[in-house]
Amino acid sequence: MFGHPALNSPKNCVKFLEFKNGKSGIGEYSLSCWASDIKATCNGLILLDNNLKKGGVIVLNPVTKKVIALPVGTLCNHPHEESYGFAMSDVTGEYKVVHLVLDQLGFACCEIFSLYKKTWRDVNGPSIELVDNGGFGHVPVSAIGALHWPFYRSDYVVSMEVDEEKFHHIELPKSCTTHDRIIEICGCLGFVTHEDMNHIDIWILTSLCGEEWTKNHTITVETTRDMVPLCSLRFKGDIIFHTSDGSFYAYDFQQQQMTEIIGKINRLPWCLPHVNSLVTWDARE
Repeated sequence: MFGHPALNSPKNCVKFLEFKNGKSGIGEYSLSCWASDIKATCNGLILLDNNLKKGGVIVLNPVTKKVIALPVGTLCNHPHEESYGFAMSDVTGEYKVVHLVLDQLGFACCEIFSLYKKTWRDVNGPSIELVDNGGFGHVPVSAIGALHWPFYRSDYVVSMEVDEEKFHHIELPKSCTTHDRIIEICGCLGFVTHEDMNHIDIWILTSLCGEEWTKNHTITVETTRDMVPLCSLRFKGDIIFHTSDGSFYAYDFQQQQMTEIIGKINRLPWCLPHVNSLVTWDARE
């Protein structure tokens, strides 16, 4: 799902990139509300800017058209001084919107909105390292019961446990380089890293409870070039890669094969993973 959905479109819509039967295509949902940039996604729900209220956000299910406008939290003057996360508690089923804001002194403040309790509340934010390494402006990855903020050219991620609402660092198995990414893979946290010109390693973290990274797979190709991992498909777990020439590739773990997907997008907008669902944010329903 594209982070800037209404770009070059006369309609108020959400655009998405779909992969099916070895082909890629662009579709769109018409919106029942006036919204723009997508902040985060979770289980078929999307968090967007509320164009009718400065600093406001809304949560929408584009399939059911159900929508809720959240009360305005802490205002931010610059988009690179805040970051939104969106996740569901595995324990209570409660959906939470996490909002990180950089204050005037350079510290990261955190507030969380419960879509069940319908209120914002302050919690202790992450350490200063998140600010120093440019974590703001990036959308965190949701996996293994936590939100994980990525850092390029770093050797760790900053994670917040969704239930405990506490921040801590997770060391990566190796430093993250330009085309490396963390993504969700079959419910686990995955680290896709370019070992050399012909090999891409897939590392997996299955839990935050003292588990260590394990190298799950090594992809061998003629050249990794500038292959950037975008996401993994929910049902098969195939990893989708995008290259600078607009091509898409899918790696099938079962077949151990990299296949080019029909259809190119030369200037791929910032995008987020999404799956169609009838889910609601109200834990009572």
